[in-house]
Amino acid sequence: MTRKRHGAGQVLLLHCPLEYYLAEQADINERDRSEQLYRFLAAEAGLTPLLSSSDPLVQLRSVETTGSTPLLWVINRSWRAREAFLETPGGRPLTADTPALREGATRLALAPKQIAVYRLASAVR
Repeated sequence: MTRKRHGAGQVLLLHCPLEYYLAEQADINERDRSEQLYRFLAAEAGLTPLLSSSDPLVQLRSVETTGSTPLLWVINRSWRAREAFLETPGGRPLTADTPALREGATRLALAPKQIAVYRLASAVR
């Protein structure tokens, strides 16, 4: 990665197609640490995550909806059961056998490749 500072800003350039290389690997989610790159880039841009998971293999995706609070998709990308602490505004589950999310930190256990969907208690801004 190359960094070029320009005035008050900067440009970061990765000289290889990282996502392509990772996609060509079998079962790469268990081994790569690409989430560290994305967290670094977010920090460099001054972005603070409003939703977070303590486990990089438990992915959180907020989806805006019309007329209601957003949906939160919690995705276990692993072929193994995972446990993570999620930082959220809280939410009620829309999928069976899924506990509610408390505001702040909630510990959540997920089966292999499990997806849980929640209606968040408030908008994520």
